[in-house]
Amino acid sequence: NSGTNVNVYDNTVYLSAGTTSTATNWGSAAIYASTTPTVNLNNNIFVNLSIPKGTGKATAYQRSSTTTSTYGFGSNNNDFYCGTPGVNNLIFYDGTNSDQTLFAYKSRVASADLLSGSENPTFLSLAGANANYLHIDPAVATIIESGGTNINSLTDDFDGQTRQGNPGYIGSGSAPDVGADEFNGIGVILAAPINFAANTITNNSFNITWTDNSVGEAGFAVFRSLNAGGPWILIGGITSTTSGTTGTGYSLAQTGLLGG
Repeated sequence: NSGTNVNVYDNTVYLSAGTTSTATNWGSAAIYASTTPTVNLNNNIFVNLSIPKGTGKATAYQRSSTTTSTYGFGSNNNDFYCGTPGVNNLIFYDGTNSDQTLFAYKSRVASADLLSGSENPTFLSLAGANANYLHIDPAVATIIESGGTNINSLTDDFDGQTRQGNPGYIGSGSAPDVGADEFNGIGVILAAPINFAANTITNNSFNITWTDNSVGEAGFAVFRSLNAGGPWILIGGITSTTSGTTGTGYSLAQTGLLGG
């Protein structure tokens, strides 16, 4: 689409193509976006479990060029999943740059997708003719539950159930669910890390350490700022119970949890 703005809200995309393609190099993307218009992605599930061939790539999110200025800074609350990360299984690809992990992708898109996650949803059915096709299993804890945000023009889901925050909603969620299906499920509750410490090493850098205090998180996001009150800039993601460096010239570092 070469329009001025493209808004993609409240969708569920699931790909699981096998290796039957006759092409030598074959790949796919759960969503492919042109970098000509400004693209806004909110409350979407993009899962690509396809098996690429040759130099092809299975990508959750692909853009047509390296331009990131036309990716809407308000894009957020998405679920990007591409199976086990690898050189051919990517969260993001633009034809030149590739991000195997959610943390690497978030660093690339700066302020966008700060609350987005990476999880393989548990669907009730993957059969298109089934009434529960691409409905989320409400018995399995997930970051999708109450992981979205309200969009004024979209008050119900793909089969007519009212979204949380709108008149007529009867569930117990605290926010709309991510994806096309609004359901009454179990959210993932993450406890804050403990034993946080900052240890100065030089005059312009220091290490930060903490202890994981939760179960079910994908990892930790580390932010830094020139000011104690922000704004905060994402500098990367790391696994639990490890250390990182904020870089030079920064006065404070802050950690945050990512579910998934």
